[in-house]
Amino acid sequence: MYWISTLAFKIISFIFHHRKPAGDAIAFSLSPLPPSVGVFVELLFSPGKPRPCRALEMYGTCQSARRGTCRFNHGISVAEKIRQHLRTATSTVDMAAQAITSHQIADTLRTLHRSGVKVRVIRDYANLTLLKGMERINLLIAAGIEFKVNGTRRKYSDSHLTLQGLLHHKFVVIDGRLLIHGSSNFTLKAALQNFESVVVTDIPEVVAPFIRQFHLMWDDFSRTD
Repeated sequence: MYWISTLAFKIISFIFHHRKPAGDAIAFSLSPLPPSVGVFVELLFSPGKPRPCRALEMYGTCQSARRGTCRFNHGISVAEKIRQHLRTATSTVDMAAQAITSHQIADTLRTLHRSGVKVRVIRDYANLTLLKGMERINLLIAAGIEFKVNGTRRKYSDSHLTLQGLLHHKFVVIDGRLLIHGSSNFTLKAALQNFESVVVTDIPEVVAPFIRQFHLMWDDFSRTD
């Protein structure tokens, strides 16, 4: 526990020594995108003022904005910052999330998979049974992305799943080097309405435990087809 406390202190000290005025921005960052070498920490807060545009978050475009009648934010949202980081992936994306309903996040994962990036997702089973975001999930499964849920199947039954508690994680590890972690699910509600915070970092001592945790869950949990 001592090393965790020391590491937390170092991160906080680093952030405050390199902070920038946030102004009206929805996030403040220490660097626009992670450098190839060196420490990177980015803090993201949502929603911004004005709130992000729903049409832009759902479809990537807003007809009202073209007519100059949309009163919502068309700048870089927290969800778009997350997508920017996802698009830097060259080999792997490992995601653990309670829910995924964001059209843009799902489309980004599918594009990465088609480009040859290995995408793996662990998702909460309860949200699957409630059909939350199943439209997007089914598209990703059909594309060949492998999903697992927080449970194990009995050896004598392919249909019976023993659940192991709520999967409440919200994190992504990109290429084994960059961590996105925070309160936000990968959902439209998180992007448009909720008050959320997200940390993005490439500090190895922070990223490594999340890699281990993902591998432990991936080895233990069952597939969804």
